[in-house]
Amino acid sequence: MMTVRTLGRVCMAGGVIGAAGGLVTAFVPAAVDTDRFSYPYTPGWFVVAQTVFLLNHVLMLAGILGVLRAGVAGRGRLAAWGGAVSVAGLVILSVCEVAAMSLLHTSMSSATVGWINAGYGLASLLTGTGPVLLGIAVARADAWHGWRRWIVLACGVELLASIPAIAGPFLAGRLALTVWVALYTALGLALVRPAVTIPAQPAPAFTAWELP
Repeated sequence: MMTVRTLGRVCMAGGVIGAAGGLVTAFVPAAVDTDRFSYPYTPGWFVVAQTVFLLNHVLMLAGILGVLRAGVAGRGRLAAWGGAVSVAGLVILSVCEVAAMSLLHTSMSSATVGWINAGYGLASLLTGTGPVLLGIAVARADAWHGWRRWIVLACGVELLASIPAIAGPFLAGRLALTVWVALYTALGLALVRPAVTIPAQPAPAFTAWELP
C-alpha cells in the first residue's frame, strides 16, 4: 500500500506528464486537417498522445486517493462524495482516452465521435465537480493551511471554468487543460510535504467520584 507521500509523488509525475503533453499538442504543427479526430496528429502519433494522456489521468488519480488517505478532508459525507465523484470522473476520462484510440481515421462529423465527445463531457463535469466537493471539505477541515488549503478546490473550479474554452477553439481548450493538469502537480506537492492531520479529541477524564 502506497503512503500519502508516495501518492503525492505519483500525482506530481502525472501533472508534469500531462502538462508537457498538453503543450506539445497545443503547439505541434498540424499533420492532418482539422476535420480529422486525430488532429493535430497523424494516426500513429495520435495513439502515442492518447497513451500519454491515459497515463496522466491514471497518475492524477493518486492525488485524489492521497487526499482521502491523508484525512485532510475529514470523514464526513462531503469528503466521501467528493472523492467518489472525482474517482469516477477520472476513470471515465481514462476509458474515453482508450476508446478514442480506435478513431484514428475518423471524421469529426462521425456519430461515434459524437458519443466519445459526450463521454468526455460527462467525465469533465464529474472530474470538475468532485474536487469542488472534496476541496470544500478540505477547506472546512482546516488540516491544511495556506495555498494547500485551496489546491483541491482549485483543481475542480479550474476545470469547470474551462469547459467553454474546451468546447471552443482548439488552442484555447488545450491551454486550459494544460493549466488544469498542472494544478495536480501542485496537489501532489501538497501531499509530499509533511501532512497535518486533524487531532483526535482526547477521551474525557474521569474523577474519582464518577467511577462506579
